[in-house]
Amino acid sequence: MYQYFPQQTKENFSSKGKDILQEIGIDIVKGVILDVLTGKNLRDSTELLTRKRILTINAATIAMMINGALSEKDFIATLPLKASERLMKGGIKKDEKWLLQWVLGLTDKGMQNILRDEKNGLASYTKNYIDITKKAIEEFERD
Repeated sequence: MYQYFPQQTKENFSSKGKDILQEIGIDIVKGVILDVLTGKNLRDSTELLTRKRILTINAATIAMMINGALSEKDFIATLPLKASERLMKGGIKKDEKWLLQWVLGLTDKGMQNILRDEKNGLASYTKNYIDITKKAIEEFERD
């Protein structure tokens, strides 16, 4: 599935300081520094950038699903199981790992809190995730 995710958006998984500086501009950075030094909440300054990154990754996830569905017959139906299996194998780059987790509704923090960092719990979690997703879709269609 990673190959279907738009390349330019993969960079949003792990932006470096210089990348953020180029994206938002030096004037915004100066404003954030001033806000911090004058006691304002840093999150107020970074919230919109975070929202933009999340929206971009969500849009790229939709593109990945479309690209995958056009290339593989049962891509969407098998997506959670493929993500889970790939995570259990390990040995993957951080940005691919994050995408696989995202497909399962997880983050690194979720892996720690929900699964206690134990890969053994991933199969059970994935089954529950698929079940709850099916129920949510049924409810949505019914409503």
